[in-house]
Amino acid sequence: MAAKSSDPSKTSRPKKDPEGLHEGHRERLKRRFREADSFDGFEEHQILELLLFYSIPRIDTNEIAHVLLNRFGSLAGVFDADYDELIKMKYITENTATLLKMIPKFMSVYYKAKNKDTVYNDNKLLKDMFKARLVGLDHEELWVACFNSKLELITSECICSGSVNGATINMRKLMEVVLKSNAVSIAIAHNHPQGEPKPSNEDIATTRTIKYNMESIGVELLDHIIVGESDTISLRFSPHMFWD
Repeated sequence: MAAKSSDPSKTSRPKKDPEGLHEGHRERLKRRFREADSFDGFEEHQILELLLFYSIPRIDTNEIAHVLLNRFGSLAGVFDADYDELIKMKYITENTATLLKMIPKFMSVYYKAKNKDTVYNDNKLLKDMFKARLVGLDHEELWVACFNSKLELITSECICSGSVNGATINMRKLMEVVLKSNAVSIAIAHNHPQGEPKPSNEDIATTRTIKYNMESIGVELLDHIIVGESDTISLRFSPHMFWD
């Protein structure tokens, strides 16, 4: 755990930019996003830099974004970092830390509102939902979607980011998300960023472990979706795995 900084600039206000040296860069990055209407082609540090514009005024946020990514490993790692760890970082105020912590929660609320009238009784709907979350990522993530008895989405969350395998999956976090949601059933998904979605032996073993753990608390695992570069498959209907 990093020691709390004694740098006086941590508690003082960042230096102003009276000549507007960074304003041109800020406007170019904002315009690039507006014109593309997406983050396609953006690096992680550029996405974070753009977000930080709105809580850290008149200072170059590029360096701050790089420092955060180096400290927490990835964009998802920054959003998942503990609040107390974030505010130890130079220039990260309470407002900025709160903004960063709000982003994953906004995503969950957004997807819940967007899909509140959808009944996930079709495998294609599950594939489409997870593709929206996972396609185009340059790293692996494991997601869980929780459903009520009508197969309506309650919540969806990223459980882990990085290398997704049986050793790294946070089973405790998965169980906590499922229990907190009062889900009757769930579906999980992960991605193969640079390959085909053919399940590995480890994917199959991990699915069986999760299925067993869910059954132990009375929750049905509907499917495990794997999102590849050009295709998306269902393990439930895959010849590689006997589901029941």
